Amino acid sequence: KVTTKKWSTSSRESRREEVVLARMRLGHTMLTHSHIFRREPQPVCSACNTTLTVPHILLECSKYVNAR
Repeated sequence: KVTTKKWSTSSRESRREEVVLARMRLGHTMLTHSHIFRREPQPVCSACNTTLTVPHILLECSKYVNAR
């Protein structure tokens, strides 16, 4: 790298908030990935019978239509 500069600081109030938002953007949450640690099958949405993912929960799931 030719130049370096100080990283911009976070606009969030807490580190915890930053971590949660980063995990949501990456799609890696305990809700969607805990099965890996437990060596269980991938979770399935009880409302839609499809793979449980962050995009599914936030954008597609029929269970949360009214909340959107």
